[in-house]
Amino acid sequence: NELGDGFKIDKFYCFEPLDQFNSWVKEFPKDKYDVEIEFINKAVWNEKTNIQFYASRNTYSSTLCPHKSSGGPRPAYKCEAVDFSEWLKNNVSKDDLVICDMDIECSEYVVLPHLIKNKTINLIDYLIIEWHGNKCGDWNDEQLHTEITKHVKLLDHNAIGIGE
Repeated sequence: NELGDGFKIDKFYCFEPLDQFNSWVKEFPKDKYDVEIEFINKAVWNEKTNIQFYASRNTYSSTLCPHKSSGGPRPAYKCEAVDFSEWLKNNVSKDDLVICDMDIECSEYVVLPHLIKNKTINLIDYLIIEWHGNKCGDWNDEQLHTEITKHVKLLDHNAIGIGE
């Protein structure tokens, strides 16, 4: 893969406002992979808040973006969101190897500029991202694709086997 050999992942943090993913984390074969997983039942956002969350029936395209164009009709409810910039400052150091896989269904266009503005993007060594682009309505910002490469090493979400 693009990351190469010679490093060990000690811990995964999994942010997800949908409760059913907590069972996946509990069933993950931790002994086989020798890794700790912490499930954080919150959405990733640019501030600590309660926010409207639009859950899709298949769970895989749930979003904070009210005008996301895929995934069909979504029931909406409030969920807790974490300020990802603050979370990074409080939980990782520059000496840590931080690999961030970001598949946050249009919220990348809100969260990443916040990380750049606060310079917490510098705490991430590798960013693996699935861009949702034209599905995101007026949240889409094609310039962000170029801007983010000035701050962090990007890896292809699908090429390393994380995405679909």
